[in-house]
Amino acid sequence: MAVGGAPDSFLLHNSLAFLPAQHNGELGFTVLVGGFFSAQRNELAVPLGLWLRAEQLADFTLAVLHHFERKGNRQQRNKSRLMYLIDQLGIDVYRDELVEAFAEPVLPHDGSHLVNRAPRSGLGVHGQKQAGLHWVGLHVPMGRLEAAKLFLGGSMGAEPKLAELHHKGVPLSDLPDVLEQLFVEHFGARRRQ
Repeated sequence: MAVGGAPDSFLLHNSLAFLPAQHNGELGFTVLVGGFFSAQRNELAVPLGLWLRAEQLADFTLAVLHHFERKGNRQQRNKSRLMYLIDQLGIDVYRDELVEAFAEPVLPHDGSHLVNRAPRSGLGVHGQKQAGLHWVGLHVPMGRLEAAKLFLGGSMGAEPKLAELHHKGVPLSDLPDVLEQLFVEHFGARRRQ
């Protein structure tokens, strides 16, 4: 389950996603279901045709889980995904059963949402809104990051090389390249082209 808020949130690979959406001038969430990536099948989540208020998201998520527990394939691991249940029932029957199970009023919705920018890459060195501050996005192969490297990454801002450059008057615009060089040295991370 994922809840989006940024205009470039890419959450369509989740089994259940809530994206910010307007309904008659009120901000809430449109519901998307069935997304997943696997070696056998890749699907983006599809609009369920429902709009929810923020305070309904937790209970609706529980209704989705309970419905899947009752109706989903829990015997075959490679078929134990929400999209397979939606394929089996059809999106309209799935929505009707879910609305009945939820037992709270929901509003129909066309699936439009406020996520209106392409996803950005989080890799590399990026400037923050605060002048002179940067954040760094790394790709950690297969999720492996040793604790020592994690602490090293967190302390990069205090790196003597950076302090030395700052005292020498290196322009802030050059610091992202310097930071990138440090991350290449320590992590092998390079900016994506």
